[in-house]
Amino acid sequence: MKIKLFSALAAALLLMLLTSITCKQAGSKNNNSQPSLPIDPCIESQSNSIKAKIFSKSNIYSKAIANIKNAFSNDSLEHAISFGKDVSGNNIISAMSTGSGHSTGLEIIDNMFADIHNHTKETPPSSGDLYGFINMATENRHYETRYIITANGIVYALVIIDLQTARNFVIKYPKVTNPGYQPGFPDSLVDEFNELKGIYAASDEMAMAFILGKYNVGVALLKQDDHGNFKRLNTKKITNSNGLKTYIANNCQ
Repeated sequence: MKIKLFSALAAALLLMLLTSITCKQAGSKNNNSQPSLPIDPCIESQSNSIKAKIFSKSNIYSKAIANIKNAFSNDSLEHAISFGKDVSGNNIISAMSTGSGHSTGLEIIDNMFADIHNHTKETPPSSGDLYGFINMATENRHYETRYIITANGIVYALVIIDLQTARNFVIKYPKVTNPGYQPGFPDSLVDEFNELKGIYAASDEMAMAFILGKYNVGVALLKQDDHGNFKRLNTKKITNSNGLKTYIANNCQ
């Protein structure tokens, strides 16, 4: 009788244990049958935003900004400067490159981790900036930030969120050569970008932020606010009950 009672009790405990394990597995984030929770883009890019702000407060960054602004005031052209590190880990700065009214080259320096260039108009980073940025990050393992300053001093930053994802994007949507200009999006993305602006009245920065999010580019677009903080730009599509679409800025705070 004792043996039978022990066997029944053991069987019951084993059943409870198996049930508990099954329940835990069913609720696990690693279970492929369950959709993963969406990643909060503001949390995803938070460390990049902090790094972008910290470096923007450095003397070497301020020197680069001043040199570029001064050169632009004299010739109205684009200029670029690279940032790297010497063998001792100290920040170093490249000589300034001078380009045209819509593009510029860039000097590569040791342990390059960022660069900055100006735009001659009030335009955010372009598709050419994006493809060049991903290519630079692929070739330089420390490189992760590209600052862009507009004619009136607004500062944007492209930052790497996931380099492999960015590499996958340029394979799936290869850049298109544009003689005299930087390479840009393929036609399908150009059409979508222009539709966002022309039909839905999105700004350039909203259109770029939407493309980066929709196509999982692995890159975030940040914008510096009046307090020196870099905030990620996001654009949200809303489909109304009548089927009409609207696009709104849903930027990180």
